[in-house]
Amino acid sequence: MKSRFAPLRLALVAALMLLPALAGGRFAALRAQDITNPNDTSAYAKRVLSQIEKIGRTMILINNHYVDTIAPERMADGVIERMVTSLDPHSNYIPADQVAESNEHLMGQFFGVGIEFAMISDTVTVQRVISGGPSEQVGLLTGDKIIRVDSILVSGCGFSSDKVRSMLRGDKDTKVTVNILRRSLGEPVDFTITRGVVPLNSVESSYCPEPGVLYVRLSNFARTSALEIIEAFRNLTVDYPEGVILDLRGNSGGFVNSAITIANMFMEEGQTVLFTEGTHSPLAQETLTRSGFYSKGPLVLLIDGTSASASEILAGAIQDWDRGLIVGQRSFGKGLVQRMFTLADGSQIRLTTARYHTPSGRVIQTPYEEDNRKEYYQSKLHIGDNDSIPVPDSLVFHTLLRQRRVYGGGGILPDYVIEQDTTRFTKYAVEIFGKGCVAEYANIYCDADRDGLKARFPDFDSFMSGFSGETLSEALEGLYDFAQSRGVERDNEGIAPAETLIRTRFKALVARNLFSPNEYFRVLNTDDDPEFSKALDLIHHWPAEFPDHR
Repeated sequence: MKSRFAPLRLALVAALMLLPALAGGRFAALRAQDITNPNDTSAYAKRVLSQIEKIGRTMILINNHYVDTIAPERMADGVIERMVTSLDPHSNYIPADQVAESNEHLMGQFFGVGIEFAMISDTVTVQRVISGGPSEQVGLLTGDKIIRVDSILVSGCGFSSDKVRSMLRGDKDTKVTVNILRRSLGEPVDFTITRGVVPLNSVESSYCPEPGVLYVRLSNFARTSALEIIEAFRNLTVDYPEGVILDLRGNSGGFVNSAITIANMFMEEGQTVLFTEGTHSPLAQETLTRSGFYSKGPLVLLIDGTSASASEILAGAIQDWDRGLIVGQRSFGKGLVQRMFTLADGSQIRLTTARYHTPSGRVIQTPYEEDNRKEYYQSKLHIGDNDSIPVPDSLVFHTLLRQRRVYGGGGILPDYVIEQDTTRFTKYAVEIFGKGCVAEYANIYCDADRDGLKARFPDFDSFMSGFSGETLSEALEGLYDFAQSRGVERDNEGIAPAETLIRTRFKALVARNLFSPNEYFRVLNTDDDPEFSKALDLIHHWPAEFPDHR
């Protein structure tokens, strides 16, 4: 699929040459050769030059004749965004004031005070104090209520979470004073926090569901991801794992280099992880130069319809080299290489420059039509819909060692497809989750008697056994009453098919509130996760065609 025009050069030249053009009213200094390369005087280059001139003249006309004054930045942003989003589903324009926030989850850190909070009854309530962050150093605790930030009232006044978050964040080494209400302290107390580095962990959960079996859930591929996974291995109490489950569900990608580094933990020297190719990008491949520290032994990757990009690169390499098994649903199908270009004002363009291929030659990208982004994403809303569609012979590939059949056509089709139980998502379940009732009531439930709950359940094991049966049923009755007060009418026929879903999610949210995000996933995996159960079963009964040569 060839672009209709050279998007990178057009965007760059339009941005860089626009101000001289507006000032002089002409484009005499810009030549056709500047559009492509010094030796290009083709008709195509002249066409691109003509369109750049048209964009500039349109802005001049608006500036000189429009009824109102329009900020030139607004016009330029609109033109560039429309150009870039018309190309493919994943090229994007990021305005200068959004660049830092859009990239911080990939950096693995940001500057702030280091808490997670929720608005509970219009009150800012601390849900988690991030380990190693500035708030932990001054003694903030889960359950603390923030009344004021730098003397500005933020609770009980209708402030949004985004507004409070922007007040708490700031430059490194600047100070912010928060007025905290804590039951044990009586009167509100001021805490002065020096903003600093707040770590953003991409490993959301890591633990041993069974002795010797390591589970790691990776939310994205950040700069720190490989180190975080290594740390998870270091925390094992055995010399060598009996098996590893790497959970990439919900992982939409990130830095490809991180995916390659992580692949190197599990694969052998000389194996190719991926190759790329594009009109202006020559064929390139990434081949491992050494074997990984867990290159032998049972390995299962979990993926779903939201696993994309770097997740698919890793899953495709593991599958193609017969290194491990993939469980779940067909992945998203985002196999376009994005390169970041920074414009003069600090805004950025993420521009597609090539396509990713798995080692066996499969194209990861799902087919798309240019300038049809809305329909493309709408087709991705139903996870698992494409798992059972017959695949034509032209899209059948074979793994590189054992010649197993694998399939192209976009995304990675798992070795073991676990169909989603859509019957649980009744109208009532969709409403109670969609309106935030479950998450909000879990916060309210914990905040109402946090000390009592911690006394009854001092650790996760006691919570798993004790917060069940009648105790959990009573809590859910409170949830249903709360949902009704938020406009979700109780519907017993809608609750029945969704009961396990609601119970498990609510229990997991309470565990997260009382302990940490790690325990949230431990509850989900233990109580209601067929993909996780299949992964454990595979590790127990590792297929004969994948001998374990440890």
